[in-house]
Order: sequence, then C-alpha cells, then structure tokens
Amino acid sequence: MKKLKKTTIFVLIPCFMALLSGCQNAKTEETQSPVTFLELNGGIDGHGAIVLEWGEAIPDTEMYHTFRSDVKKEDCKINYTYDENNVGRIIDLNVSVEYKNKKYEHNYTLLIDDTKAPIINYKGEDKIKVEAGKTYDITKDLDIYDMKSKEKIPLVQNKEFNRFYPGYIVTFSNTDLERDYKKAYERTDNQEINTKNLGNHKIIIKASDGHGNVTYKEIDMEVVKGPILND
Repeated sequence: MKKLKKTTIFVLIPCFMALLSGCQNAKTEETQSPVTFLELNGGIDGHGAIVLEWGEAIPDTEMYHTFRSDVKKEDCKINYTYDENNVGRIIDLNVSVEYKNKKYEHNYTLLIDDTKAPIINYKGEDKIKVEAGKTYDITKDLDIYDMKSKEKIPLVQNKEFNRFYPGYIVTFSNTDLERDYKKAYERTDNQEINTKNLGNHKIIIKASDGHGNVTYKEIDMEVVKGPILND
C-alpha cells in the first residue's frame, strides 16, 4: 500500500503542475492586450516616420503591430487613417485594430511626398505657322495633367502661376530678343498669343502640380505674312 501511495503522488504532481501552468498561461492571455503596437525608431523625424509617395498605399502593413498568440488576423478589422492630400508635411498615421467589438489605436508619423512633376502632352505641330494678325489658341493641342499613383489629375489654365497651386499658364516671346525671352520665361501671369509681329517666337508652357513640382515646355511658332498654304 505504501508503494502504491507513493506512485500515485508521483503521477498526480506532474498533472497538477501542468494544470497550474495552463491556468497561468490562460490568465496571462486574459491580461495581455490582443494587439501590440510596435515602436518605430529612426525615419525622417527620429520617431519612425516613413515616406509615402502621393496616392500610394501603405507599403508594409505588418510593421505596425503583432497579435497575441490566440488572436487570428482574420478576426480583426485593421484600418490606416491619414490625410492623403496633406503633401509635404509630417502628419499623423492612425492605426486601429478592432477585435471583439473593442478598438485598439496607436498614432505613428508619416510624410506624404510627391516626387513626380506634371506632364505636358502637346499634340500639335513641331513648329506652328500662324498668319499675322490671326488668333491662335494653343490650348486645343494641350493635355496637361499630374499623376496621383495611377490616377490622372487634369490641370487647368490659370490666370497666374504659383508653384504651390495646381494649373498652368501660357507665355510667349520673340526669340530674336533675348531680354523678351527671359522676361516671358519668368512671367507669372497668363498671356494671349500675339501674332501681330512677324518672325520666330517661343510659346512657353509652365505647369505646376501644386506640390512644388514644375514642368516647362517650349513650342516654336512662326508668324508669317499672308495666308498659310497647306503642303
């Protein structure tokens, strides 16, 4: 009987310890948050801020959080909230995880940058010929736009040019006058194309995406006397 009693105690002790360990693990899981937000260091501000191209999605969603061992990712609703049009400034990136009707949130920092200049697509002749005194509208041959990721954002003609406001202007000059050309290139107000003066001219297109990126395009124009004959 004594030998059997000792054997029984020997068997019961490991069972009790396993049960106690299981209870402790369950208790730990109950007190531990289902989601742990990671600390990001470095980046452009020392706090882990990342740079995101305007219009692009968050590149690595796994870098912000980990889940408790018993929590399945598919049971969570994960959201990333930020002002995608606030370009050129460090802004808040709010990461939230909803699990069992409870929301867990953490703020990170983010810089949205726009490194792509607007596109000036000119569909007209390489060298425009215009009869003296005739009006000429260059805008009919222009398609000017910016790209927000894969989305095409059309730019419209403005009265004035500002590199931090989206749009474009048209200026022009007589190419025989260097001072006139420089002045036209530096102008910030939109011009009507003047065809009263014979000779060679430059039409200058200045387009801004509103984020500081500027594109220039020059188009040759010749003002001739008399009617223009088709070749």
